[in-house]
Amino acid sequence: MITVLFCLALQDESLSAEAKRLANDPKANREAILRLGPTVLRPLLDVRTPGLEPILDELRLAGRGDEAKAVAGKLAAGTTVKVKDIIPSGALSLILTPHNIRVAIDPTLAEKFDETRIDIEMADTTLGAVLRYVAAKTGTEYGWARGRIVFSTPDRLWSVPTERIKPLTNEQVRIVRENADKLGDDAPEVRDVAAGAILAFGPAAIPHLEKLKGDGNLEQQGRIRDLIVKLTPVPVSPIFRDKMTVEMQELGEADKKTFAPLSAQRFTYKVKDLVLPFAVKLAVAQANLPCDTTKIGDAKTSCSFDNETLGEMLYWILVPYGYDVYVDAGQLMINTRENVEHALKRK
Repeated sequence: MITVLFCLALQDESLSAEAKRLANDPKANREAILRLGPTVLRPLLDVRTPGLEPILDELRLAGRGDEAKAVAGKLAAGTTVKVKDIIPSGALSLILTPHNIRVAIDPTLAEKFDETRIDIEMADTTLGAVLRYVAAKTGTEYGWARGRIVFSTPDRLWSVPTERIKPLTNEQVRIVRENADKLGDDAPEVRDVAAGAILAFGPAAIPHLEKLKGDGNLEQQGRIRDLIVKLTPVPVSPIFRDKMTVEMQELGEADKKTFAPLSAQRFTYKVKDLVLPFAVKLAVAQANLPCDTTKIGDAKTSCSFDNETLGEMLYWILVPYGYDVYVDAGQLMINTRENVEHALKRK
């Protein structure tokens, strides 16, 4: 009986709680932790221990392809590092370049790296331990995006775990249905109280509201639709992802030809303290591409690219600042990720 109750308790356990419980014995639970995937990195950072660190490195690169898998192996390899009085980005370049590992620094956090100088003298260690040391010194974390180790903050690197939703009991379902019937009541205060009672059950009420969408008068139907929208969890997306929208769009033949330089040509490009619209204009001018930069804010950026594709350059110039790129009416359009999604839904 005790075993049955324990199993039932684990079924109700949130992903965050499960990850933290498994982290108590990382060696024995390594496979179970890895099966949970990178989304549990954020709760695991709260309980990190030396024994958990190698597993965190595996999670940082899990499911990101063969290149990331190869880098994970390199981070676990032994090394000796000695550098003195150097900025963190310079240290990372010196340490990682010989191992053919590329690194990117979130440009919005450049000051953390440009205004800090560090000494690293570590013998019989691993590359992963060195990266953790640099992250600790700069108050950052590191993940993986577009073939690079990326230093940023946890909220910009990884989403929050989507927690399991515990189904409603029969009694709770009865209460949802009873209050749904009141959503079309003539009295506004009755409708408001009923809506509040349903909202208290959270996302678990959604499947039961879905079954009631066609019930009652127009007022009731409209309020049920509104409650479904309010109860639907909004996914938290990290800033860094693998592709910009333009790289996933289905383009016509004319646009494919026009924008082929995004991936077919390589450029060398360097700017310092330049506002984003001008940084983008200078970048696309090298390939003579039509581009609308009117929706870009005036944040300043400094960047350096050597033999990179234009697509890669635009990604690292724009994506860290929350912008996305798509093609419309024969030109590159740049806007916030949310506005790009809305624009494409309207088409």
